[in-house]
Amino acid sequence: MYERCSIDVKIGLKRALTCIKQDVTRMSGLKPRNNTTTPFFLVSVLVLASISPVALVGATSDESVVEISAGNLDDFNPLKDGNKYMFTDESEPTYSATSHLKKQWIEDGYPNLILPFSQPYLNSKSSARNCTNEWSQGDTDTIPTSSGNIDATVQKISTNSAIFVENGQILSATTLNDIASTFESTIYPTDTSYFGTMPDVDNNCQLEIVILAIDGGGGVGGYFAPGISSQRESVFVDVDDMSWRNTILAHEFQHLLHNARDPFENLWIDEGAADMAAYLCFGVTSTLTGHANDWSQNSNMSVRWWNQRIADYGAGFMFLMYLADKLGGGNAISSLVADTATGGAGIENLASNPLPGSVSIGTTMSEIYANFSAAVTLDSAQGAFGFSNLDLSEGCTAAFICKVQKSGYNDQWVDDWSSDSQSIEGWGMRSYKFAQGSGAPLNLMVSPTQFGFEGIIMSKEIATGTWSMNKLRIDPGSGAGTGLVYGFGNITDEVWLITWYESLVDDCDYNFASCGITTGSYPEAAITVQAGLITDPAEIEIAAIENFDRDGDNLDDSSRIDLEVTSNAFFEILEVEANAYLNNTIVDTLTFDVTAGNSVATEESIWFTPPEGGDWTYSVKITDVTGVVVDQAFALPENIANMEPVASGSIATNFTQTWLPIGMYGSGYDAWGFSQINGTFSHNDTPIAYFWDLGDNTTSGLKNPTHSYLQTGIYTIVLTVKDKGGYFSEPQSWTVSVNDTSVPIPVISVDGIIQDSELTLMTNQRVQFSALSSQDNVP
Repeated sequence: MYERCSIDVKIGLKRALTCIKQDVTRMSGLKPRNNTTTPFFLVSVLVLASISPVALVGATSDESVVEISAGNLDDFNPLKDGNKYMFTDESEPTYSATSHLKKQWIEDGYPNLILPFSQPYLNSKSSARNCTNEWSQGDTDTIPTSSGNIDATVQKISTNSAIFVENGQILSATTLNDIASTFESTIYPTDTSYFGTMPDVDNNCQLEIVILAIDGGGGVGGYFAPGISSQRESVFVDVDDMSWRNTILAHEFQHLLHNARDPFENLWIDEGAADMAAYLCFGVTSTLTGHANDWSQNSNMSVRWWNQRIADYGAGFMFLMYLADKLGGGNAISSLVADTATGGAGIENLASNPLPGSVSIGTTMSEIYANFSAAVTLDSAQGAFGFSNLDLSEGCTAAFICKVQKSGYNDQWVDDWSSDSQSIEGWGMRSYKFAQGSGAPLNLMVSPTQFGFEGIIMSKEIATGTWSMNKLRIDPGSGAGTGLVYGFGNITDEVWLITWYESLVDDCDYNFASCGITTGSYPEAAITVQAGLITDPAEIEIAAIENFDRDGDNLDDSSRIDLEVTSNAFFEILEVEANAYLNNTIVDTLTFDVTAGNSVATEESIWFTPPEGGDWTYSVKITDVTGVVVDQAFALPENIANMEPVASGSIATNFTQTWLPIGMYGSGYDAWGFSQINGTFSHNDTPIAYFWDLGDNTTSGLKNPTHSYLQTGIYTIVLTVKDKGGYFSEPQSWTVSVNDTSVPIPVISVDGIIQDSELTLMTNQRVQFSALSSQDNVP
């Protein structure tokens, strides 16, 4: 039992466990392995200043207890909670329990968390990685698992692994050799090149591949338990699922590598990477196509919400494969895994720092998702719009990963087309295909039940076969998205509308409060898509102009302009631009949106007040969502006067004394311009001149004069301002009462010193008094 202790002192923790595994179990009060209800396994560690076989037997002081949160599989339901492995038998499917165990670990608060690649942890290690505790064939250990402690023996070692087999279980040398050789030749180099180097918290430079009895054939095939990773690098494989051992190993090894660098990573990325690891090692399987195709056929399900659904695995796999394809292969995924930023934030960091050979896919999740959605819909060889590391088929079969399946299609344009109301989760997507146009513009609209939708239109040019991408125009008032494709049928023959829901809640594991969900579930909305041809362009007309007097001087100084916009589309959002001209020069412009459709005129009124009098001309034009001007109209000149400016000055006081200066402050405004609401204006200029009548036969042209009144009395101050059109405002007036009621205060000095308090004199002291002046407002 203690034969290896003298040479195992080098590790401290693990070898102490090895040498005293039976004593540890007794001291810790551990239950036998068949008790599967204990999620925490206490391992007593003897910490001695000097370790020897005798000391290990007799030492009972200075012991500390380390809790290992291995989790448990009591309530694990493979169909509900598991991730089906690739390459396994469909008649006896095998599942990973890792996400179930990680969920437990997260809910328990990440017990025993360490970050083996963080600088503080590296600084805490006494020496660099030196493999001093390397396992050898024949070594034994008590190993914590998610079903209790087991005793196991190392039956095979390789350069980077030690293969433990639970005592009492038998594996052939052929199987052991295959595990070792496949791990070294395929799994280890592939996984580490994509997901980073292996950690080594137990200082043995080996992955512990633990083969044990879990639940018989099928069901749980294996797992990685993150709560154990603070003590050792272990993955677990069911001895009764050896037919799928290498797939299980590739999958779980990725989880170990990922957890070591970013244990907080969202599960949709971690599980997507695990499927990616198995694919990179062994290629396409029916399980992989099942994962991917489940999402491709239900792409309205979120890419960024992990809820243990089959489509969740497929969505994560497809997105990770896209990032690898466009942003630098294995190095890109390694950078993503090493970045402690999680979910979309880590992806944006990766895209913002592209590696050599990258293809631009944007730097925000909105931009990246737009290009990803185009790629999974089209799988074109053109730039960002497809995959070079996957070959997506049109149809979804067990043999091939398919493109996203369209949610609607139309090629008959006698009538406008409309989809049913269709649900879509946050960061899910839907795509719609349109063909067989007549050459008329194709009008598209997405009507959502919630704000936050975005979308793109992908158009394929007939002559070159190239794709172009244009964003939907999102109406800020309704959240609806609209788009227009010119030359549909003669310039472009295939059009896809792709839309997705950018919910504020995005990256989320299950329904944790950490992602903003405290009640209810992950965000979901519904959309209706409409499409139709615009056989005639929209029209705009100046239906009437009515001039009127706004300032009451009996001169018309404003116009109301009535407009009518007509479109034969089912719905259009058009931009209206109105211009006011004086002497063939545009003086003011107003731009706003109108909605029109079904050949029913939309009526709008706008108002204009000029900055100066003259012959004014009005024009209007309408522009579609692509920026093309589709119609315009002009009116004959209208003679309109200038509206008076308004004076709005102030004075410092209405009461003062003679000879004291009083401050006056000139102000005013000259409102003019277009508006959509009568009585409001787009411009508010300041006057160009100020005229002050000070009421005592004096005037001032300053903006802010000061003035003193020499005689008592009541004075009227009047301000008039002038605008740039040469018009004067109505006068603004104030009254000022000037008096001379202040009592003079004599100024007394003694020997030339002014006295302002009592004066003390000596008897018989001669002093010279002076009272020649006084303090007063009058000089």
